Amino acid sequence: MDPKKAAISVSKILIVLAMPFALFSNNIQLLANPYYLRWENSKDVFSGSSLFTSEEKMVYSEKVLDYVSNRTDISTLENMEIFTGKEIDHLKDVKEMNERLNFVQKFSLLAVVYLLLFVVLVDKNRWCIVNYINIGSLITILIVLFLLLFIFLKFDLLFESLHTLLFQKGTWVFSEDSSLIQLYPRKFWVDSGSYLIAITLIESLVLYLASLFLKKRIKRIKCKY
Repeated sequence: MDPKKAAISVSKILIVLAMPFALFSNNIQLLANPYYLRWENSKDVFSGSSLFTSEEKMVYSEKVLDYVSNRTDISTLENMEIFTGKEIDHLKDVKEMNERLNFVQKFSLLAVVYLLLFVVLVDKNRWCIVNYINIGSLITILIVLFLLLFIFLKFDLLFESLHTLLFQKGTWVFSEDSSLIQLYPRKFWVDSGSYLIAITLIESLVLYLASLFLKKRIKRIKCKY
């Protein structure tokens, strides 16, 4: 096969694979901001903490976010004097995971943009890239629907599976009266997961419908897969 055609074909496949990573990682970072925390902590469902007042929860949760977002160092957590050693160790793991997520976000977004530009500038049938955007967005929609099913039917199983995959066994399990659980109760994660799914679903639907529309407009072009 011609190396140029092979590079174009591989680029199209990589676009399909990178799209879900780009959308999910970008939206996770979108929710990891103090404005979202303030909005979540302002809800009545979060006012029942036995350790902290609503005001304290807002202050503490934002300090934790600053740490895991690499804006402050470990002294931020230590000076708060509310976490056990195990909780601090877990937050260190969360910070490392967040750094990896930042890399995935930047790499996948840059990869999608670069590959799109490469195909558009090099491929003679450049408009056929719409087909691959369509496939990538459809795959993302299917992943979203799968996760949505778990959130509403088996959230605890999904939550535990993700933590087992991302963290060492036993390092992420805490009692209900621990500071971390009081700051970030189950309802917080259910809400966050639901918003992540909703945002990603809207974005992927827009991409899918837009690419579907363009596919119909350029259907006269014969695309080679």
